[in-house]
Amino acid sequence: GHYMTMQYNNYGYNCQRLIPFFTPSTFANNAIRYIKDTDRLIRETLIAAVRKRVDNTDREIACLLSGGLDSSLITSLVVKEFQKKHGPDGNKMVNTWSIGFEGSEDLKYAKKVADFLGTTHHEIKCTEETFLAAIPEVIYAIESYDTTTVRASVGNYLICKYIKEQSDAKVIFNGDGSDELTGGYLYFHYAPGSVEFDIECRRLLKDLHLFDVLRSDRSISSHGLEPRTPFLDRGFVKSYLSIPAHLRNHVIHGQQEKFLLRHAFSKGGFLPEEVLYRQKEAFSDGVSTQKERAVVACEV
Repeated sequence: GHYMTMQYNNYGYNCQRLIPFFTPSTFANNAIRYIKDTDRLIRETLIAAVRKRVDNTDREIACLLSGGLDSSLITSLVVKEFQKKHGPDGNKMVNTWSIGFEGSEDLKYAKKVADFLGTTHHEIKCTEETFLAAIPEVIYAIESYDTTTVRASVGNYLICKYIKEQSDAKVIFNGDGSDELTGGYLYFHYAPGSVEFDIECRRLLKDLHLFDVLRSDRSISSHGLEPRTPFLDRGFVKSYLSIPAHLRNHVIHGQQEKFLLRHAFSKGGFLPEEVLYRQKEAFSDGVSTQKERAVVACEV
């Protein structure tokens, strides 16, 4: 979020400055030198971010679950918080929701995660016609005609529409923000060095409210639901960016994207290994098969 300073003159109000509420420090914590240090820091701060959001609501919770690392990890942490509060069967109180075409990768992996965690899982199978018919509604909801933005929003919009119609959930946990924070997009593999890697992560975070978070927020809130985004928790962002850039940069280590995040939760039974190390895939790609991606891309 931002706030604005104003000055009144003879011609009316004049905007002086637009200032963000929070700007993460550019100084690294050089005491963090080893993976064991990053493991503890990442685990503790992300768990705290999820716990804060679970504890601070008395409304029914649902988790968007694509079967990718980010949404699966947040779902796992929500489940563990429910089990702490409500006992071993607390996992059954967590409702997970997935959407996709028949045979899509996301539905397959989301089901594996839901079975692993023991959540109450809801699977929405849609057709190409359903996705295409929703496009005018999506454009209205997100207030954008941009092809890439619309394509990325249809799945989110539809699944939240079904959550609204078929459940009493009001608070929706998602995995947004992780790619920007951790350098998870595939083009980060071309980063020439750790300085450039860090600069690009910070640029994406700075502009996030203009793109993915804005799109996601409008897709969800247009149905009267409230998104919760633990990866963008101020404490977690601050802690993660305090890790020296050469440790965060998976490219120079020859590692998979988000390797620090994956490694931090590799022990403790948080996720199945095949999900923990699943290759990055955009939500709008994962909900479809190859043939259906081509059809939707052409129609849009």
